[in-house]
Amino acid sequence: KGASLFGMNKFPKGSSKSITITEGEIDAMSVYQMFGSKYPAVSVQSSGSARKNCEAAYDYLNSFETIYLCFDNDDVGQKACTEVATLFDVNKVFHVKMSGDGLKDANDYLMKGKSAEFVRIWWNSKKFIPKGIVNSYSDIEEVLRKGRVGAIADYPFPTLQDMTYGIREGELVLFTAQEKVGKTEIMRAIEYS
Repeated sequence: KGASLFGMNKFPKGSSKSITITEGEIDAMSVYQMFGSKYPAVSVQSSGSARKNCEAAYDYLNSFETIYLCFDNDDVGQKACTEVATLFDVNKVFHVKMSGDGLKDANDYLMKGKSAEFVRIWWNSKKFIPKGIVNSYSDIEEVLRKGRVGAIADYPFPTLQDMTYGIREGELVLFTAQEKVGKTEIMRAIEYS
């Protein structure tokens, strides 16, 4: 009870540009070893308590410029990764996505002699992006290649319908005007239609 992150007592606040957070103590030690004992690595107590552990150590973790999340490559680990990522500035958090192939965590890479591969994956980590967010040029290009999605409903106003091609899933339409102009009536007409 009340234990801090494993390894936190070994690395002073902001003692390095980055810190790696793992899901297990052995994984933290493995990351530290694979990087030649140069970069701090700490561990949460478990995936179930990851968010709570990181909230308790928020000031400590936030003292580093970048935070690398290296949780187990399974559903539980990735869920914990998402929960922890939301605690910090989006520009600060990087996601270490391990490739799989029977390698579930950092210790697996060390034990199977794939330290160089792990270090490469760590250095090539991308900023953490929640699922469903289109962020990169390649993602935007993919969305644009899909073409237009057909309308799921029409507007009851012919001019608005011609200008917008109807109401399409995944789009947001903003109606603005001065007070008492009739925005509410337009919304009601659309809802009724």
